[in-house]
Amino acid sequence: MWGPSAGGYLASMIGAASHIPAFNGGHAPVSSVSTTVRSVIDWYGPVDFGRMDAQFDASTVSPRLGPKSDAGSPESELLGAPIGGVPDAVRQAEPSTHLSGLDPSTAPRFLIQHGTDDQLIPAQQSVGFASAIAATPGRTA
Repeated sequence: MWGPSAGGYLASMIGAASHIPAFNGGHAPVSSVSTTVRSVIDWYGPVDFGRMDAQFDASTVSPRLGPKSDAGSPESELLGAPIGGVPDAVRQAEPSTHLSGLDPSTAPRFLIQHGTDDQLIPAQQSVGFASAIAATPGRTA
């Protein structure tokens, strides 16, 4: 899986949560087709919606768009409500929430790239996600 920005989020989410049956949309698996994700390339994907505003505030980068907590932000629109009002949905939308259930022998490898001057997604998103992957039992940094 590979994707930039929102595609990076989707690739990371698929890689981190592909072992969870609830994410298959209620469809029975096709026996002859593997859904195993072997690797993920995440280019500057948003992966921790609840921390984005604070990360921009703590950085020297000014966000190009308004606060991520606004109802009209892409992250809030994805969840169907302002992210500050749906903490459970925000947690479920975070790829790192689902890492602990991955089988270390079949878990995908992740390559994460992010520029430090990104005005749409704070670079701390990628740094934090890489740390969460490295801290997952059975994984090495």
